[in-house]
Amino acid sequence: MKSVKIGALITVLGAVLVATLIGLVATSVVTIERLKVGGPVYGRIVDVKDLVADILPPPAYIIESYLETTLALNDPASAPARAERLKVLRQDYQTRQAFWSAREMDPVLREKLTVGSHAFVERYWTELEGTFLPALAAGDDAAARQSYGELTRLYGQHRAVVDDVVAGANRLGAETEAYAAGQVSGLTALEYAVAALALALALGGVAVLMRRVIRPLVAMTGTMVELAGGRLEVDIPGLGRGDEIGAMAGAVEIFRRNAVERLRLEAAEKEAIARRARRQERMDDLTRVFDQAVVAVMGTVAEAAARMGELAQAMSAGADETERQCAAVSSATEEASTNVATIAAAGNQMTAAIQEISAQVSRSATISASAVEEVTATNHKMEALAASAARIGEVVGLINDIAGQTNLLALNATIEAARAGEAGKGFAVVANEVKALANQTAKATGEIGAQIQAIQAETHGAVDAIQRITGVINEMSEMASAIAGAIEEQGAAMQEVVRNIDSAAVGTREVAANICDVVETAGRNGAMAHRVETAARQLLGENDSLRRSVEDFLGGVRAA
Repeated sequence: MKSVKIGALITVLGAVLVATLIGLVATSVVTIERLKVGGPVYGRIVDVKDLVADILPPPAYIIESYLETTLALNDPASAPARAERLKVLRQDYQTRQAFWSAREMDPVLREKLTVGSHAFVERYWTELEGTFLPALAAGDDAAARQSYGELTRLYGQHRAVVDDVVAGANRLGAETEAYAAGQVSGLTALEYAVAALALALALGGVAVLMRRVIRPLVAMTGTMVELAGGRLEVDIPGLGRGDEIGAMAGAVEIFRRNAVERLRLEAAEKEAIARRARRQERMDDLTRVFDQAVVAVMGTVAEAAARMGELAQAMSAGADETERQCAAVSSATEEASTNVATIAAAGNQMTAAIQEISAQVSRSATISASAVEEVTATNHKMEALAASAARIGEVVGLINDIAGQTNLLALNATIEAARAGEAGKGFAVVANEVKALANQTAKATGEIGAQIQAIQAETHGAVDAIQRITGVINEMSEMASAIAGAIEEQGAAMQEVVRNIDSAAVGTREVAANICDVVETAGRNGAMAHRVETAARQLLGENDSLRRSVEDFLGGVRAA
């Protein structure tokens, strides 16, 4: 039964209904024909009643009582027994008289039977019991016969009324049978009409059911098959109807719209995946470029820091050399104080030493200037690195915004899938996956943003360190300029010593004072050199820390 089509099943049920209706009508017609007035069953009932009427005398007709009276007259010895029988017959008559008196029947016939005939019967019983039976009991035959004549006359009158009632009853029976036959014919015709109407209604109902239900269901099935095959631009039959077919058509239309929306979302998802792939390629390119730029900057910073270290070592060596030379000049000054004769030679030696110191100081100034240029270039590159990190932060923000929009779209898609019910369950799973991916992307971009902020912080720290180094180098340059000025003053003094030996003592004292200044300046220069070397080491450490942060950031970006 599960494989039988609904149309065929309804056709079969309609045929069964029609056959049942025809069978019911045929059964009713046969039953009426059998039970109607004049039919075979009614004929048998009439035959039984006629048979009983022909065999037994009716109680309402006192012919049997008149017979018993006649027999008693002819056989007076049986009079007592006849009297007892007459009592029974009178009782039967009274019972039937009471029955017909209460019976609804033709008023004329009832009047004749219960009044006209009954009056003669009552007089008959009065004469019988008051005169005839006592005369028989007394043996008065003449009185009995005279009374019998009266009874015969009363019986004759009663018989005349009974014959009239029988004739009227026969006419009424014929009329009733004719009326009953007419009623049977009319009811039979009405039954045929009702059966024809019921048959027409049944066939019409089947036809309406086929047109209003089966055919729309068949059309709906074909439409659903086309929808299942992927043809979503079909028209849904039955839309706008107010019955169950219309509700089904509305559900199918919702299914079609959900399918169209699902295809649109799949296309949008494919486009989003393509955009993410292109964005990922762009991120890879930016990461690669950023990696190369950072590696180059790190290399430059490392080289600059190494050169700063070398310059600081050279400045330290120059300061030591200056101190040693200052010590030699101090010894020469002392010798000049004790031996004026050697002042000229000492002055020449001092001049040469001062020239050497001037050369060393000039070289220190040149190195400091070079260090300032290198640090300035490093500072510019670190600022470019900070700008690149800021641009990467903007890209990460864009990715985070796209992830938020994707999450919102996934939430809307989840809501639409819930409205679709069973038809949207598979789409709800896809929307949840898209939402989970958007959350992961937002989380990854958050981590990237944190890494970028850490890089920006490290970059700003490196810029601040470079600026501090720049300040130190500028201070060293200023010190070198001061030392150069001092050395020039020493050279002038020594030339003055050479030109004017008379003022040797004064010149010697001035040289001693200048030597002390040179020693102090050389000490400061050495301290500056140590500070520059320490700053260079710190710069190398910051460069390594920045390199590790950049490597961690790039690793996180590639992993995302």
